[in-house]
Amino acid sequence: MASTKEKMQKARELIQAKKYIEARAILRTIDHDKAYEWLDRIDEVLSSNQSAVFGTSTQNTRTQDNISASKPDRENATSEQENENNTESSCLRTTLLIIVGALVFFIILQPRTDDVRVPSSDQAIVDQVADSVSVWAGGRNVEQVRYLDASDNDGERGIFITYLTQESTEAGIVDEWIDLFEAVGTSVGAHDLDIDSVVLIMQSSSGRDLGVIIADVIDIRLYQRGTLTRGRFLDTLDISGL
Repeated sequence: MASTKEKMQKARELIQAKKYIEARAILRTIDHDKAYEWLDRIDEVLSSNQSAVFGTSTQNTRTQDNISASKPDRENATSEQENENNTESSCLRTTLLIIVGALVFFIILQPRTDDVRVPSSDQAIVDQVADSVSVWAGGRNVEQVRYLDASDNDGERGIFITYLTQESTEAGIVDEWIDLFEAVGTSVGAHDLDIDSVVLIMQSSSGRDLGVIIADVIDIRLYQRGTLTRGRFLDTLDISGL
């Protein structure tokens, strides 16, 4: 039987491969906070694109039922036929809306890539991310960028960034996290990098470790596209040592 980590990895791959139904089925078998978060966001994305239309369809169906119930017996045959036609039409609209909603979800999750392909070596991935960090988070004091493939990192392909914090307030520290996570997310989207998670190792100016902050790349990309609010994104972070 597959472990929770293996199931989560499989669900991630299915989402990225646009196999939404299969991914949701796997997530529903996992008793884990991250799985519940992914299912919630799937529902949010679909409902945000369908709620208005579904509400109208439901209201129309109820109206038809009330009208049919109030007609005299001599009109029952005609009313039943009309209701059957309305039901068939409503089912067709509902099916089409589900398909459209799923397609919208796939588009949102699909990385916006250029023609650049995944680098062939670990060092190439590090170079891509380091370049992105220098451009998009150039004001942050980054000491080191490392890449660990799945075999070295318990099944996760990760980017490790060690940096010296320059902030003394909670708001400033959070802004540092956002800048660095977004820099990596931009690199992933631009170059289709094969990365699962980003680990920030925050140090003091003297080099003492202050804390570790971990983000899932899927959450970073959803935040960048506006699907996750800043608050919701911060809630997904795994923070220790602070």
